[in-house]
Amino acid sequence: MSLLAQSVVRLLFLPSLVVATAFCVRGSTGMGDGFSAGLVAAIATSLVLLAFGPRQARRILPLRHAPATAGIGLLLVVGSAVVPALVHGIPLEHFPRVEFQVVRLGALAVNSSLLFDAGIAAVVAGGVVHVLDRAASTDGQDA
Repeated sequence: MSLLAQSVVRLLFLPSLVVATAFCVRGSTGMGDGFSAGLVAAIATSLVLLAFGPRQARRILPLRHAPATAGIGLLLVVGSAVVPALVHGIPLEHFPRVEFQVVRLGALAVNSSLLFDAGIAAVVAGGVVHVLDRAASTDGQDA
């Protein structure tokens, strides 16, 4: 691709990941949107694949870790559903409960919905990036 396209992708990649993170943690009063966050991260990565080609994109980004990212995300999603079911008998129960104080990191409220949304984002981003990386490889082998 052209030098202009590569320069634009370099400028847009990190801000796109910041937007994806903002989608995931969208606010302390409401739940985030992990699916949209994963799609934004996957689109940013696909732009790198398109602008630089698969071989150079694998040197720039750790695309080989996409399946592991999806697997860790799946563990987060399943864990946020199963652990409350084992402890309280109610799957996907929001923690901390109303009677407990919410843990905060600055303005960010850390709760079980944040783990669930982060897991969904990791599953979507890791899965889409892995499929795109496999589709982009011409020989089907790891570089």
